[in-house]
Amino acid sequence: AGGVNVLRYGMMRDLLLGMEVVLPSGEIWDGLSGLRKNNTGYDLKHLFAGAEGTLGLVTAATLKLFPKVQRATAWVTVETTQDVIALLAHVREMAGDTVTSFEMIPANAVEMVIADIEGTRDPLPSNLGWRVLMEVSFSDEAMARKTLETALEAAFEKGLIQDAAIAESLAQAKAMWMVRETIPLSKRAYGNSLNQDISVPVSKIPAFMETCNGRIVDKLPTADFVIFGHVGDGNLHYSVIEPPEKNGLRENFDALTRIIYDTVMEFDGSISAEHGVGRLKRDELANLRPQAATDTMRAIKTALDPKGIMNPNRVVSV
Repeated sequence: AGGVNVLRYGMMRDLLLGMEVVLPSGEIWDGLSGLRKNNTGYDLKHLFAGAEGTLGLVTAATLKLFPKVQRATAWVTVETTQDVIALLAHVREMAGDTVTSFEMIPANAVEMVIADIEGTRDPLPSNLGWRVLMEVSFSDEAMARKTLETALEAAFEKGLIQDAAIAESLAQAKAMWMVRETIPLSKRAYGNSLNQDISVPVSKIPAFMETCNGRIVDKLPTADFVIFGHVGDGNLHYSVIEPPEKNGLRENFDALTRIIYDTVMEFDGSISAEHGVGRLKRDELANLRPQAATDTMRAIKTALDPKGIMNPNRVVSV
């Protein structure tokens, strides 16, 4: 329900203007109005958004649309995660809400993709530990490129980046995004992994990573990490990895998961950023969220679906 463009356009929840939903009773709620202002009681569309089908079946939706834009794409080499966060603040200060995407990528993830996917390459080879893939959008292509160039030149002068490559064509931009989008697939080819979809406040990302990584290594010295994602909105795809010939990750899977969850909450984050709750995180979230929130969700589920027929046993237990 998120993705690489959330920074500018928001999550799916933010794009919903209306819905049509088949309720557990068989009734159909027709709420497909495209009104942007409608303060007439409860906002029902947001009740069904994120409910994962536990309250009804969404059969249609009215969505916000945006004008077609021209994008400028850059691949940037950065030394530390602190520099990544400082670069985000810098670019947004100079380019405002024209910053469409801002993805953090570790060097080892780039190496995995190159080794796993034939024909891929590092857009800007470097010994530094981090890459940033960013885009800005304007109605005018030249303006988009000029804005990005100006922001990156100033970032270089501040010492926030070491080098940058701006895509000269759509093909080059796609090649950069190919590396980013292929990370999950290539990571699976590496061996054992523990994958979490989490979010923490953007300013706390470096401290969170240092703390959580340290705790993981204390428990499993053979652990390595692939941490990437939509750093512009605090959403990290946090993976603990281990060579396939090792068994430590499997043997400590629950304990390592506990470390990640507890550290995320310690840093005021969420253990479900964009991938949802389902069954795996249902009971964990019941323990983490305020009891009043769980009780309210359970009351809504019981009221709308008293027979429990809609995607049972997901999101909240009843």
